[in-house]
Amino acid sequence: MTDSHSAEELRIMLEDGAIATASCTERAAIHLLDVAGLIGRRYLDAYISIEPVEVCDEQIAVAFIHDWPAVGRPANPQFLTASEIRCLELAAGIAQAQPVDLRGGGLSAKHARGVLEALAICLEVENYYTITPTHAFYRLRGLGSRLRLLSDSSAPPVSALPDGDEPDASSTASD
Repeated sequence: MTDSHSAEELRIMLEDGAIATASCTERAAIHLLDVAGLIGRRYLDAYISIEPVEVCDEQIAVAFIHDWPAVGRPANPQFLTASEIRCLELAAGIAQAQPVDLRGGGLSAKHARGVLEALAICLEVENYYTITPTHAFYRLRGLGSRLRLLSDSSAPPVSALPDGDEPDASSTASD
């Protein structure tokens, strides 16, 4: 049923399905599957159903993943990388609003960033924060010399915040 749709079309239909059910956890899980490049792969086809939903007196096709626990336990993991398997496990747990163990790594840098973005979606703060690599990440990747060139440019230092962005004196760490 999903063969006639591109990965991008499936992603949009899955996001629309999560929006139709008002599920931020499913939106987050779908984001993680998208970042991992798993949407549109044969592995997920068996778990996706496409259904019509009425929106403003119009029928639109939306998609749902109907068996999140099975998605998190791949039957044929030999076709997936360890990082993709970890993304499937995390996405399944997030979609079901089940506790997930974030320890142990096993994720590529790209997938780890996807997990952080998924958590922001779950918290419904994805429009307020940007997940960006730090200087330590670039040093780890051997890009330290490029950073030195960037830091020598006329750009203001990272610590310089525009007026109004200073932390409020009344705020606490729990805010």
